[in-house]
Amino acid sequence: MLVERCRTVLASAYMTQKLLSEHTDIPGWEGYPVKLYEYYTGKDIKKGVAKRGLVYLLNPSAEQLATWIATTCWEVKQSTDTTYLYKLAEFIKRQSGAQFPVQGVVYEDMYTKNFYEPYIFKDGVTVYVADSTKMPADKHCTDEQLEFYLHMTNADLKPNTGRYARICSTNRTQYYKNGGKTDVGDNDEHRSQSWLNVVRQLYQLAWLSDRNELMIAWAKEQL
Repeated sequence: MLVERCRTVLASAYMTQKLLSEHTDIPGWEGYPVKLYEYYTGKDIKKGVAKRGLVYLLNPSAEQLATWIATTCWEVKQSTDTTYLYKLAEFIKRQSGAQFPVQGVVYEDMYTKNFYEPYIFKDGVTVYVADSTKMPADKHCTDEQLEFYLHMTNADLKPNTGRYARICSTNRTQYYKNGGKTDVGDNDEHRSQSWLNVVRQLYQLAWLSDRNELMIAWAKEQL
């Protein structure tokens, strides 16, 4: 039942429209089956057309996601009651559709319905490009900009990053409360870029394990 619920979660993964290629040589992700997808948004209310996106994803299978969810609920609540399992699955569906952006653009109409704004991701976290000319003033990325996001390095980014880590919107405070030792700054003014390294390492550990430490950290505070 949980695997089927996770299939529903993954069915909401709107960026997995057209698989272009699979790579095991993405810097920092060597050996992991990262997939490059092309996708289109719905018709944007301001541009009048759909917007094209390119993104590297490392999404779990339904079985893998179900295992992470079950392990998280057991460790945090000592229970695999569907009340907990489905609450966590539903939260992941709303937050990310279990999509983990290794690198690229994520279009979201978070604030205005059908106005798709570009958010740049690296290592499962929103990042901010240092060179303002690399960001579209009209919120519609050019092909050149899309390619840049796929190949940018940490040196191309501003020092601060976004607050939340995919796939469960884990924040730095939750990471610390779960025993995290690396200095990743805080959730306010000092959102250190070192958060990218931590999230990448924890997600890679999860990929080869029944446990997803980022999900456990979120659940200890929220489940």
